[in-house]
Amino acid sequence: MKSNRFHFHALALVLVFLLLLPLAACTGKQGKTLLTLDYDGAKATFSVNHYQFLLSRLRGNFVRQGVSNSAGSADEAAFWDVQGYLDDTGVLKTWDLFYREQVLENCKTYLVALWIFEKNSLTVPEDTRAEIEQEMADLLAYHGNGSKAKLNSVLANYGVNYDLLKSFYELEAKTAAAMEFRYGANASLLDATVKDPYLNANYFRYKRILFPFYTETEDESETVHAMAEAEKAAEREKAAALFADLQGKTEAEFEAAALEANGTEEYTDGYYLPKSASFESDADLAAIAEKLNGMEVGETALLELSDGVQIIRKYEPTPGAYDLSVNAVWFASFAKGLMTELFATECQNYADQITVD
Repeated sequence: MKSNRFHFHALALVLVFLLLLPLAACTGKQGKTLLTLDYDGAKATFSVNHYQFLLSRLRGNFVRQGVSNSAGSADEAAFWDVQGYLDDTGVLKTWDLFYREQVLENCKTYLVALWIFEKNSLTVPEDTRAEIEQEMADLLAYHGNGSKAKLNSVLANYGVNYDLLKSFYELEAKTAAAMEFRYGANASLLDATVKDPYLNANYFRYKRILFPFYTETEDESETVHAMAEAEKAAEREKAAALFADLQGKTEAEFEAAALEANGTEEYTDGYYLPKSASFESDADLAAIAEKLNGMEVGETALLELSDGVQIIRKYEPTPGAYDLSVNAVWFASFAKGLMTELFATECQNYADQITVD
């Protein structure tokens, strides 16, 4: 099969995604079996240790993102004891139970991927194996001074050890191989009848007119200068006047106004934002996504952001937008997201065959 590039992170990032409160120490590389899929001549298992790893990573994500509830932040035990109606079952659950159930479902998805990997005698590409080995060597050198025991003493604080971490990288590589087997590299085996509905359901598209709070020199240095408050006030007035004038206007009229105000737009098909993204590191994009979520196609909105005032208009996504070269910046994770969603749905077909210990 074609090579599937698999990227890994340095230990500092790995630890960020792990639970900040220690788990029980992991024993052995795989540990006890939690899930088994023995079906149609192939068998795959998923360990308790890998389940704990995924739970740890989810909780660490919560801590990193500053998630909190009525009991405080996610790094406090009381956080997980809070009860609520967290899904559509109508059953009152603690946050702990709800997310343990979610992680268990993710484990089943990994299990099915491993089963497909074994059933079809797939292999992890050599370059991916080399990346895993290099990643582990880097961790050993930079955080263990060449000693696995020293590295394990660091990882033990997060309920992980060298072997478990490496085995999880290998598990994810096998999952990627199984998904590529099903859907092709970058979803190449899927056509527009599958891709376009996913695009429409998961992405906002908009175009903008920007009234910037800065000026740029026209020489080679392209130096940016912040405007004085009086200049910013003038930009706000111009934006408000144009916004009022654009009410009820057509797409063509909006785009003509954008061309007059901003000149040629770099992104000729507009801007795309994934609906599920948090944009936690970009307050401007978060504000735009929040606004778009409450808008109808064809509606305009006025937003003041850090770089200036924007008039945005919401559009229907362009069919096949993910294949347009001008849109490459917006769809770097499109294929992975689509394949992950399809695969999770497909895995439900094997639910009755999975044994849970």
